[in-house]
Amino acid sequence: MIKKVLKKFLKRKYQQAQSFLSGGDINDYAKIYHTDKIDVYHTFAGKNYLDIYSKYLSPLRELNITMLEIGIKGGASLRTFRDYFSNGKIIGLDIDPATAFVEDRITTYIGSQGSADVIDKIFNENPSVNVVLDDGSHVNELTIASFALIFNRLQRGGYYIIEDLVCSYFEDTLEDGIKVGNWPGMHLNDPSVELINRRSDMNAFFLNLIKEMDHGRGEIEYVHFWSQVCVIKKID
Repeated sequence: MIKKVLKKFLKRKYQQAQSFLSGGDINDYAKIYHTDKIDVYHTFAGKNYLDIYSKYLSPLRELNITMLEIGIKGGASLRTFRDYFSNGKIIGLDIDPATAFVEDRITTYIGSQGSADVIDKIFNENPSVNVVLDDGSHVNELTIASFALIFNRLQRGGYYIIEDLVCSYFEDTLEDGIKVGNWPGMHLNDPSVELINRRSDMNAFFLNLIKEMDHGRGEIEYVHFWSQVCVIKKID
């Protein structure tokens, strides 16, 4: 058993070294850790999620940034970003206690993305967050709530990314989607959270962001839409 674990560890370290020496494309790290952000379901017009993110985040690669990802699951994505941001600190947040782990430059928190207390704890302990990636509940109510709790605390010039927006249309099928997609920990959400995704709620949310920009208000520089992904940039 020990030999098997050691062999797996050494193989991963070898793959990391090879990826680093080859230039360390973010997709190389994704393949090492098997994150689903590069699979066929998260790819459109020849670009996967990580292809999109690297367009915005590559200038931050060597900086001492802090990234918060909402949604941990197996930790593949956290490890991918940990290796991609060679000097970065990576934070994970998930409602499921079974997802918690600690590794080199990775810290995780347990709680709801819609909890002010949890978000306060994260930012009190990590006040300088530069990138937020919401791959959490995919429940519109919670997606909007966490943005409201976090964006004003994001560092200027930072990025707030919301992914898997196809789920925002699941008005009648969200609960079925949760079961089929095996979204762990969803039963731990507060019973008051309605598992109904009305796309009209997200439309109103996005339109309000754009309205504020058009009137020269707020702290948003741009809102970019891709297939299933929205990238929101905070002004410098």
